[in-house]
Amino acid sequence: MKKSLFVIVLFYNLSFSQNLEKNSSLNYHVKVNSTKELTQLINHNFNTDIDKARFLFSWLTSNIRFYSNSNNSTLKDPELIVYYNKDDLKRRRKMINDAIAEKAISSKEGVCIDIAIIFKKVCDLLHIENELIKGYTKMSATDIGIKPKFKNHAWNAVKIDNDWVLIDATYGIKFDSNLLKQVPNFNYFNIAKDKIKLTHYPSDKKWRDFLEQTDLNSFSHLPMVWTPFLESNAKIVSPINGKLNNPKNIFITLKNLESNTDITYKYKQDKHAKNPSVTNSGTYTNIAIDKIKPGVLTLYFNNKSALSYIIAAK
Repeated sequence: MKKSLFVIVLFYNLSFSQNLEKNSSLNYHVKVNSTKELTQLINHNFNTDIDKARFLFSWLTSNIRFYSNSNNSTLKDPELIVYYNKDDLKRRRKMINDAIAEKAISSKEGVCIDIAIIFKKVCDLLHIENELIKGYTKMSATDIGIKPKFKNHAWNAVKIDNDWVLIDATYGIKFDSNLLKQVPNFNYFNIAKDKIKLTHYPSDKKWRDFLEQTDLNSFSHLPMVWTPFLESNAKIVSPINGKLNNPKNIFITLKNLESNTDITYKYKQDKHAKNPSVTNSGTYTNIAIDKIKPGVLTLYFNNKSALSYIIAAK
């Protein structure tokens, strides 16, 4: 085992002097079968906590296949844990999470909570201060305006140089159609507060305060924000409410959208996207849509879903 690990470490020592985030040619698909092996690989190749956390994110998003459990879109705690005191409860929960992490890393597949638990366990082994965050995200545009009753997502935070870095390895899984394999989407590593608050709502008040979020009902009424929007520099000026009730016109204003962005729109029932009226004024982009239909309206940036609203029926 030590001999094979040495070979892997030697190979990655030659490669990782390059910038991890910018060099897409790096191969993160090195095979490991336990959190201990992954921790050893990271410790032998990196010195700083930020580089260790970044490679951990890269490895998870490249190697763990996310599978959607269509029968259950909520997070569930173990149904029954028999314990004697708080320390015993903490120990038993750790045992359960350790088993979840090892099963997922061995099978190379899992749901969001499995991926987040692996991230937490490896950070613990690396002695990087971290927290697992549970909360809510929208699954589709039809969730706009619906206040969720149960937590449905999990992600992570790591403390680097006294600052919290927010990370979502599940959202960071991207399939490269040219390479025909998973690759990291670094937009979900060290996510800016003003971006993650559009898509994630923590159940823990500590993290809601950190993101300066209000109540869950307000979050549920935000527009549906897709990855291409987060990848842009755009910010929503108006409308902030994602459900438009019987509008006489649809006028969407964005700020800091790249000037070369091709904007189109489509209602869910339409076959083809159409061009809205777009005017720019300084850093603002004004988008006017004269065709009003009930249902889901999606804006596309360069032919990719970026922002969705629900147009309520008259």
